[in-house]
Amino acid sequence: MTELILAVASTLAAAATTGGLRMLHRTRERRRRLDAVHDAVVGVRADPIRGLPEIRGMAQRLAVLEARTAQLVPDGNGHPTLADNVLAIKRQLDAHLENHP
Repeated sequence: MTELILAVASTLAAAATTGGLRMLHRTRERRRRLDAVHDAVVGVRADPIRGLPEIRGMAQRLAVLEARTAQLVPDGNGHPTLADNVLAIKRQLDAHLENHP
């Protein structure tokens, strides 16, 4: 009878260990995915020892986009925007081409 109990106990222990290892593996995979999302949102400093470049976070990327597009939006002070300057140059070119065919 004790042999039967030991056999059942060892089978249950093996099943529990296998299930536990699977759960641990899935947890690690999920953690890696969350780490990748975290790195994309927050950013990562460069690691010269490993040769990894800096990964800028979402806030830094958005700041660059806002700086680039700020030239296209009027600032409210009456200063011409980049789009206004492009249109003025195009008008000058069109006028020049009409006068000098």
